[in-house]
Amino acid sequence: MIIQKKLFRILLITLVSMLLMSCVTTRRTNYLQNPSVFIPSYPRADSVVDYRLLVGDELSISVFSLEEEANTVFNQGIASNQIARVGNASERSIFTYTVYEDGSIIYPIVGRVQVAGLTLREVSFLLKDKLRDQFIINDFSVKVSLVNNNFSIITDAGSGKYSITRNNMTIFQAIASARDLAEFADRAHVKIIRKTQDGTIVKKFDIRSVEILDSEFYYVQPNDVIYVQSFDGQFFRLNSFATVLSTIMTTITFGLFVWKLTGM
Repeated sequence: MIIQKKLFRILLITLVSMLLMSCVTTRRTNYLQNPSVFIPSYPRADSVVDYRLLVGDELSISVFSLEEEANTVFNQGIASNQIARVGNASERSIFTYTVYEDGSIIYPIVGRVQVAGLTLREVSFLLKDKLRDQFIINDFSVKVSLVNNNFSIITDAGSGKYSITRNNMTIFQAIASARDLAEFADRAHVKIIRKTQDGTIVKKFDIRSVEILDSEFYYVQPNDVIYVQSFDGQFFRLNSFATVLSTIMTTITFGLFVWKLTGM
């Protein structure tokens, strides 16, 4: 009899503890919290790091010149006054150049150009120099942009792929694109899977910390995969104290009923 009572109390205490741990609090979900025992601190990053091209990236390259013949040659038959109207995927594909395994692209007439490891601005300057050296083109500019300029988010509530619509998109803007994280998302253990020249890396951080704003984790890069799992102990998915209290009372009532029924 005594053993049965002790066992019942242990089970009840364990269940109540699990229920309390399952409750979603503001500490779990609020952003921009000051560092504390529960919120980590992060060092300040030196500066924003520009994205450097990798093998497999796709570039869109257009030449704008006062010489219409040059525009037609380097834009693969499309004149400069038509470039702005190129909209659908099939039309844009004629401007797309893939970065091959050796880190190069093949550009019309110029030939093979090494671009892996360079920023978009550096590629633009490089192509302009090559065109100026090999051809007589006055007053022209080269525009280089990334076609595969997107990121992905994977969460327990769902996943999606989104375009990077601005320079230096932040982690908060990326999450906002996906309509924020779910209530039970573990914001304390966010992961970014990122491809680099040295291979794939995984960056782990707590997005609730206000010091994210100046850290290396603040900006999203092309092809990033943001992964956010649900936090541990959320089996009951209780999102308020009232729900927790109601569940505890129901559990106690049911336990007393079973106790009386079995004659403990």
